[in-house]
Amino acid sequence: MQLNDLASVTFNQLFGRLLRRALGAALLAAFAVVALYYANGAGTLALTDNFGALNAYMIMAAIYAVLALIVLTVLGGEPRQTGGRRQTRRRAG
Repeated sequence: MQLNDLASVTFNQLFGRLLRRALGAALLAAFAVVALYYANGAGTLALTDNFGALNAYMIMAAIYAVLALIVLTVLGGEPRQTGGRRQTRRRAG
């Protein structure tokens, strides 16, 4: 086996694995969106029976707003790392 063949086989195996994982992640995301869509519809219907249409939509909106704030807090709360040294300003004079 030549070096080119070995490199080609290795590249194909790594690329194939990466492609399968990306496809799996895309399918997982698509199915999760569909499940969320149906869960949202079922929740709205259940709330409509108890609270009326307008209040049901307001409750669902509040739930998604709280979830968005939680995600924002988790993702936005990570400290940022700077790549370089700090530059200090020197006073003129």
